[in-house]
Amino acid sequence: MTTTTVPTPTCGIEAYVKGEYAIGQGQTGSYEACQTSCANTQGCVSFQIDKEYLVCNLLDQPAAIAQGSANPNYFIYDLSCPDPYPPVTSTTTSSQIITTTTTTTSIPTLTCGVGAFSNGLYDIGPGQTGSYESCQTSCANKQNCLSFQISPDYSVCNLLNRPAANAQSGATDSCYIYDLACPDPNPPITSTSTSSRITTTTTANTATATDTTTSTTHITITTIDSTTTADTTTTS
Repeated sequence: MTTTTVPTPTCGIEAYVKGEYAIGQGQTGSYEACQTSCANTQGCVSFQIDKEYLVCNLLDQPAAIAQGSANPNYFIYDLSCPDPYPPVTSTTTSSQIITTTTTTTSIPTLTCGVGAFSNGLYDIGPGQTGSYESCQTSCANKQNCLSFQISPDYSVCNLLNRPAANAQSGATDSCYIYDLACPDPNPPITSTSTSSRITTTTTANTATATDTTTSTTHITITTIDSTTTADTTTTS
């Protein structure tokens, strides 16, 4: 009788990959998407992903061989490894018991204005300089942009694919990193001005039968919201 030993898969090695074993990139977005890409690619036996599923590298060697130096931000799995965080599926069963479930959603705390250099590994390109809003808008329109770095005079705008708390590398007061949702720390001040105009019209009337001269002065004051007319009559 012949006994076949099935090798145990290597799942979740925290490491870079050796470049010579990379055979392409797969579908990002989830563990299952990257794993399916590997299964559908000839020669693929393992794959590498990151925590946010923004990376999917396909490899032609088992994870134990394809791994490079250690890195806690990347994980290598053999093709047969199960999803370490499978989606939760719920099954509804009819019964006379009514169960109420309360879900609490935690909103992550924003990191706004940390004075630091950015880690070059997370730089995904420059954005529009000139103002906080223009750099923030560039990040919002850039795929995978989660934070951005600006200088106090807005001459620098670097877009980053990690949250501000993770993208910083070394303190400095020459640049500041903000999460995408951070409000402008120095919003522009909008001023409203009211203009007014004074128009003076003088009409002189001379009587023919007497020496009396009557002059009427009309003063019109116009503002944005109202108009006031004053008549003054002088007899001499």
